[in-house]
Amino acid sequence: MHKFYHLVLAFVLTHSAYSQSGGFTSGPIPLCDTVTFTTNVTNIGIIGIPSQPWDPYYDISNLLLNITSDHPQTLKISLTSPQGTTLLLSAFNGNGGANYTNCYFTHAPGTNITAGNAPFTGNWIPQGGLLTIFNFENANGTWTITIIDTACAGGNTNGIPWTSGYFHGGSGNAGSNLNFQYNPPSPPTPYSLNNITVNNCYQDTIDLINELANAYPNVINPFSLQNANILVYSYVPNWNIHQTHTQQPGQYQVVIYHPPPIYSEFSCTVTVQNITGVFAGNDTILFIDCAGSPINLYSYTDTTGLNCTYTFNNTSMS
Repeated sequence: MHKFYHLVLAFVLTHSAYSQSGGFTSGPIPLCDTVTFTTNVTNIGIIGIPSQPWDPYYDISNLLLNITSDHPQTLKISLTSPQGTTLLLSAFNGNGGANYTNCYFTHAPGTNITAGNAPFTGNWIPQGGLLTIFNFENANGTWTITIIDTACAGGNTNGIPWTSGYFHGGSGNAGSNLNFQYNPPSPPTPYSLNNITVNNCYQDTIDLINELANAYPNVINPFSLQNANILVYSYVPNWNIHQTHTQQPGQYQVVIYHPPPIYSEFSCTVTVQNITGVFAGNDTILFIDCAGSPINLYSYTDTTGLNCTYTFNNTSMS
């Protein structure tokens, strides 16, 4: 006869949690019978991989079993996911001992359950492989532990008949539960843009973010700046928080951070320098024009009473 025990257990999750446990139902394990115990998992999603890059995700931390049985060597125990994948936990192990007491099947490498003796306590690898077999499956739904007791008759070495066992469900150390580990998102890898220099010819107010956008239009643009957090640091003489606009020459570190789902970080050092006309000698003026606008040379020279000509690279200028 096949017996079925069912319990719905919903998870209440927050991003501050580190693990969640799903307690299985409880019930007897009759001799020469097959029984199942279940738990219903919600709000976990895909196991072992984030649904989006840099998203938080869950994996299976461990499965805790507590089973009272004076003949564990006749038990075959397996775990089945909501997607139908079955992992053999333990089959016909025990070597004449009794019970699974605080027996943890973990996802980490360790000792296979087949190498142990009852009572099974501590950390073990499932007989059929690692819990990572369930990676990339949706954890939400009903998980099932199936126990087949093949002892239809018999007893221990002292001739005492075997008795029905009991599966202890529920959460906590005395129960049987499936534990999911919360993995917070990894911080983005900072990406450093090449430094740029801004010539402030007229000592105007410089928009540092706009200068970055001009230098890197494919990276810094109105779309990429949406919902971005922007920090600007100035080095005078130590790094300090600064505004995104400046008239002062110096070095400015600009950090642009995008929260999830974009989850990226760019940084760039912007050097601002003030430049004006430079006089060289008594009859030469060197002009540096950042804006590229025409320059009226007459306005910079006193040509009263003189007949002047202007050349550029020995070519006459009008």
